Amino acid sequence: MNKNKIIASSIIIAVAAILVLIIFLLGDGIIGFVAITFGAVVNNPPELDSIENQTLVLGNDFVYDANASDLDNHTLSFSTNYSIFPINNVTGVISFTANMSHYGIKHVRIIVSDEFNWSDSQIIVFNVTGAYCGDGTCAGNESCSNCPQDCGSCETSLPSGGTSAGGGGSMGSGFVDKGGTFKIDRKLIRVRVKQGETVIESVEIKNTGVVPIEIIIDVNKLKNLIVPDEYAFSLEMGESRVINFTIYAKKDIVPDVYSGIIKIKFEEIALPINTIIEVESSEALFDIDFFIPIGLKEIEQGGIIRADISISAISQIEPMESRLIYVIKDMDGNVIISQEGTILVGDSASSYVEMKLPGDIDIGDHVFYVKLIYKDNMFMRSDLFTVIGEESPLSLVEKPAPIWEESYFKIISFIAVFFVASILAYMAFTNFAVLYNIKAMIANVDKHIKDGELDEAKSAYLKVKDLYHKLSKRTKKKVYLKCMEFHRKLNMK
Repeated sequence: MNKNKIIASSIIIAVAAILVLIIFLLGDGIIGFVAITFGAVVNNPPELDSIENQTLVLGNDFVYDANASDLDNHTLSFSTNYSIFPINNVTGVISFTANMSHYGIKHVRIIVSDEFNWSDSQIIVFNVTGAYCGDGTCAGNESCSNCPQDCGSCETSLPSGGTSAGGGGSMGSGFVDKGGTFKIDRKLIRVRVKQGETVIESVEIKNTGVVPIEIIIDVNKLKNLIVPDEYAFSLEMGESRVINFTIYAKKDIVPDVYSGIIKIKFEEIALPINTIIEVESSEALFDIDFFIPIGLKEIEQGGIIRADISISAISQIEPMESRLIYVIKDMDGNVIISQEGTILVGDSASSYVEMKLPGDIDIGDHVFYVKLIYKDNMFMRSDLFTVIGEESPLSLVEKPAPIWEESYFKIISFIAVFFVASILAYMAFTNFAVLYNIKAMIANVDKHIKDGELDEAKSAYLKVKDLYHKLSKRTKKKVYLKCMEFHRKLNMK
């Protein structure tokens, strides 16, 4: 083998190494590499123009033209995560008439996608307000014919000389029978009570209709904790009544956070009062602050909820590591998820917790609370948050970066790996060339010895010996025995 063959072999091995690296990088990385190297056109995601939050009134028509741009001029399609907020998938025009299904605050995600399903999106808050049938006020387009609950039944009369259907006399003055409605002055009761302690909370109930009504109070699952002054009573037109709710925690009750819904009912109308009762151990040891940061109290299904906690001792305690139990319940008192942790409590301590909500958690209000267990004592704090609808599958597609950005890391990795491989290949080829040369020189020494040319053999051996010291230990083993043989034959010292 001559020098040219060595160079050729080296080139073949180097090319093979490069091919292996290219195969390793096949996929998005190699596409990006080719795109940069040869100037290929890469895809860019569409961009949705900014859309402001919207406020509209029940019964009014709403039209809005959502616009988007695409650097690649691809065909774009629009969609939303709420079917009640329809959007034309081609033009991006949102058009509907606000009705009770839209009432209140809704978080609507507007999505624009290109032909490759790359997308951009924004969450828009729709605040739909206005009078509605059943709110106790006859307003807007409401009348006795379309909303007797608020406006009363339409007045009827008999033809002149007519009699009632029963044949028992005239109908009288034509009394208008209007529906009964009522309102309450609070929607949430949240109290903290120690074992063996009693707390009283009050709720004002007012008849806002024009007929007497019969009110029924249902405390549901909280009947072992809450007793109202009255469970049923009448209210005349315009009359109000303050009902006291006695909340009593028995001495042997298990400390925990109890949630439930008190319902104030009249016929088919039921107004809820979310109720949260934090029952603690009787001994006061800590002042605990547990809260969900403002702006993070509306969480999508499957989202992450965070709460901060700080603990301060209000009496002399022994510093020790204590258990923290974090729980999320619905308003019916059902545990959705829970997890445990620990914290070192002394004079003061602080921490935070993050929990992932289930994707199928019910939409609506929920309770997030912490239970601190110190020795045999338990202390609670809670906060309220609202679960809103989960985003549609399209909205979960993150806005992708252009291909060349995705491949940037792979391209740099390719260059780095190729550089290291080239150095290793050079070292291997250099050692191979030295080994080839020394074997050729050993063959030359053998030839001189066989021909009886000892002086020439000694001179050739000294060159072998000099080159031998430049070999790696592994390569030296391959020629060591032959060199020692020469040493003895030539009586070298």
